[in-house]
Amino acid sequence: MHAALTDDAPASRHHRYVAGWPEAGVLVGSLLLVAVGVLWWLRPSSYPFGPRDRFADLSLMTYVRSDTAVALALTAGVVGLALAGLLRSGRVGAAVRVGGIVVAAVAATLLGFLVPDIQVLTITAYLMTLAVPAAITAALATRLFRSARPRSSRAAGVGGIAVGAAAFVALLLWLGYIARDAEPIGYRPFVVFGSLAIGTCWAAVLVRLLRHHRGHCQSCGRPGAAWTTPASASSWGRVLTCSSPSALAPTSRITSWSC
Repeated sequence: MHAALTDDAPASRHHRYVAGWPEAGVLVGSLLLVAVGVLWWLRPSSYPFGPRDRFADLSLMTYVRSDTAVALALTAGVVGLALAGLLRSGRVGAAVRVGGIVVAAVAATLLGFLVPDIQVLTITAYLMTLAVPAAITAALATRLFRSARPRSSRAAGVGGIAVGAAAFVALLLWLGYIARDAEPIGYRPFVVFGSLAIGTCWAAVLVRLLRHHRGHCQSCGRPGAAWTTPASASSWGRVLTCSSPSALAPTSRITSWSC
């Protein structure tokens, strides 16, 4: 008979690194970094950052020269391709694991925090502003479809989503129409959002490498810290449960006095 696996059991079954979507994202992102680096190398004028950038005062990339950015993009792309290939092959020894942790930490910091700037927040705010009326339109359309055909709830949901998507596209086109005279921003948003996405993938790879290095499950992180085990959680959970009424007592007494 096989022994039951618990949080207290050794995680010997997690000795092999199992690649997933973060590694695939790093692989695709590294290819894009190489392509962008080659583009900036061949056409330095296509570099969207620098002193002439309209967001120069709110971007850390203002202080990064184009030739430095080319070197960083090509280096990050080549190293990312090599590491992602090793991780996806499953051949992750101690040296690759430790080196991957260092590379993933640096890449996640640079791509996730250095390149993204205020433009990410600005565009996200505009998209959320457009998404709210589109979501309300989708909810109303779904309700109308369900009242017309009560038995076809799935079709009503699909129809509501389609109407909401059409409303979002219409609002987006309207926003583009009223902003037609504004200064064009080029492909800069794709660079900052793409860098944020690649940095997120690197952060996920970093978490998975750290879990694998500790012999934990790469997906859930089990077995976790000692205080998360069932025996430990039951002890401190019992203390919190018993102390919660005493913590609420002064509040209830003040409420009764104020009434």
